Amino acid sequence: MRKIAGIACAAMLLSACSTGPQRPPAGPGSGVGAAYVPMVEPGPASGPPGGASYETLVAKCQREASGLPFIKTEDHDAALIVVGVGVGAAIGWNIGHTYWDDRAFAIPLVAAASLPIAGLMGLFAQWVYSPQTAVWRKKQETQVANCMARSGYKNVDPTVLVTWLAVPASSMATRPTGRDTFTAEKLAKSRNCAATPMATLVAKGPGFEDYRVACTNAPEIAIHCEFGQCRASSDYAAR
Repeated sequence: MRKIAGIACAAMLLSACSTGPQRPPAGPGSGVGAAYVPMVEPGPASGPPGGASYETLVAKCQREASGLPFIKTEDHDAALIVVGVGVGAAIGWNIGHTYWDDRAFAIPLVAAASLPIAGLMGLFAQWVYSPQTAVWRKKQETQVANCMARSGYKNVDPTVLVTWLAVPASSMATRPTGRDTFTAEKLAKSRNCAATPMATLVAKGPGFEDYRVACTNAPEIAIHCEFGQCRASSDYAAR
């Protein structure tokens, strides 16, 4: 019950506390999630916002953001199960209490009620996952902005966080690497960290190596490798 109450409070707080900058209905800075339209200024290595090539770049960035998976949690699923069982029990009780002498009424009534019940459950599921959906859409918007930044454009939208930083070519050669660098970068890519993740060795010892990888939709992830087996771990993020 505490988990369900927590989910309800989070959803209400999310809807009640949206007092930040308002977005325009159309044009640069509009849209939500992967449909976000970037609000940018040209940089030294980019052209002005506009034209066919610019629109092609925006569409490419939006497609990349749409591929960011939405991962559900079992905690929210528990709330949906509780509601589903409750609705089913209520319908069963009413049918049994009203038509106990003639059970032939039960099947058509349940069938007739299944469609609106499914619709209500869908709306409830959308409400339950609304806080997590908001975070996921913010990550998509960050991914769009990061994609534009990689092409030389500067984000000027205060509602979108940019986590991508240009790495000077001179620092690429001095980036600390290790035996499991390729494996760590492969793991980071499988977790949708970045299209071309670059792992930096931060610590090593007998049989293990620790890496940090900058992501396009999050600040960074920590990866711990032991004897060639790598896993993402928050235990090493503070090292």
